[in-house]
Amino acid sequence: IGASYRFPDVKPGIDGIITIIDMTGGMSLSELDGTSGFEEAFQPYINCAGNQKGYVEFQLDFVIGGTFTPAMMTEVPLTAIDIDGWRFGDGDLYEFDQFEKSPSFTEQYDLIGGSLNISDLGSWTEAQNKTAITYDGIDTIQRDVMYSAIHDNVFSVKFRVGGDNRSASG
Repeated sequence: IGASYRFPDVKPGIDGIITIIDMTGGMSLSELDGTSGFEEAFQPYINCAGNQKGYVEFQLDFVIGGTFTPAMMTEVPLTAIDIDGWRFGDGDLYEFDQFEKSPSFTEQYDLIGGSLNISDLGSWTEAQNKTAITYDGIDTIQRDVMYSAIHDNVFSVKFRVGGDNRSASG
């Protein structure tokens, strides 16, 4: 918690600085940015403790490349592309992502037949899997487990990656 990592050139001339803000519910971060899936995507790997619901909270700050000078982004689309789950013998795991709302916040997701429950949590919104079905790999074909939060005219965004593990398995 409190560690920051620079990702150069998230956009030409713009770096992104990811800071780990918090970890709740016995969650741990096994990999900050995994290598499976899409190279351009931020892919944290979270270990979800048994019989716990929790998340790892991140803040992404945009800065002028090689500096710490804040840079305003006219549009920041954040898309969670693999909010699925897992079935254990003694219970299910349901992944979720939460996004802090900004004044310009809009959202996109599958309204019909989707595998996600979308909840308003005040200043946050949550997309949580409701089927515990696992999709192999990380793939943009499974739109029923995708959620996008779009922010306009922001310097930074906050988001949480987590799970609701209703099994003793972790």
